[in-house]
Amino acid sequence: MTTNDIAAARRFAVGLVASQLGLTALIAGATLLIYGSRAVFFFRHGPGADPKTVLRGMYAGEAAKFAVTVLLLVVVLASTKVAAGPFFAAYLAGFVVYWFALWWGGRNAARREGAPH
Repeated sequence: MTTNDIAAARRFAVGLVASQLGLTALIAGATLLIYGSRAVFFFRHGPGADPKTVLRGMYAGEAAKFAVTVLLLVVVLASTKVAAGPFFAAYLAGFVVYWFALWWGGRNAARREGAPH
């Protein structure tokens, strides 16, 4: 791989992430304008809600996210020629980083609050 190839790949990756961020912001803004602040479903129960109700809502959201993820993975694998091994390795690496960040952030928050970790 040449220096030009690496630079082109880097430009592509930065452009891809920037377009994802832009599209996410655009969708979030449109949702807010169309549906108002109640569109933020995670906080729809309010501060005095039953924790079981909030947890059920979180599980429902995670299930919906999982279903959309599986659907999109099927679409990508069926519609393009993708090397499945590297594709899934990168996908799983993203999950590892995500869960590690949650775990690490939780440990640090517990330390700041003096809770056992």
